[in-house]
Amino acid sequence: MTKFRKKPVEIDAIQLTPETFRDVIAFVPIDQFGAGGQLDDGRIFVSIRTLEGTMRADEGDWIIKGVQGEFYPCKPDIFAATYEPVASGPAPDGDCEHCPDGHTPADRGSQPWGAWVGPERDGDGQPTTIHVARSGGAHVAEADAEWIRQRLNPTERPHEPQPRPYTGRLGRGA
Repeated sequence: MTKFRKKPVEIDAIQLTPETFRDVIAFVPIDQFGAGGQLDDGRIFVSIRTLEGTMRADEGDWIIKGVQGEFYPCKPDIFAATYEPVASGPAPDGDCEHCPDGHTPADRGSQPWGAWVGPERDGDGQPTTIHVARSGGAHVAEADAEWIRQRLNPTERPHEPQPRPYTGRLGRGA
């Protein structure tokens, strides 16, 4: 028998709790979400359509988005043995060979942010997207995307740290 080691991969996951129930529903795509609700004993659950069939996640389980975009539940003990949090935050200054200035964090640098309304429209002809990009040829790192998400969707949980507001330039277009 040959031994194998799991490759290090980053995944997105959310733990199913009464506080995150709505976030879980938003996290799992509609075509993969089966049902959700409360059991007779008061615990919550969701069912997810996976490649192996429909699986139920109970309160405390983790919902994982896999490396190929698939969603599936995972028991907390297996999750804890398999995964660890990824450090988040802006990339350090000068830590990216792809950026013209070596990558500057999202809240400063020579590539200001641009934002514009996208061409996507709903049934009434109203815009449905806002595009945000860095100018000057800078790519957007995952830490940059998280920085934007935190400012667009600040937490309503007072015990969690609040993002500081952006005070830099915001140009038109990228």
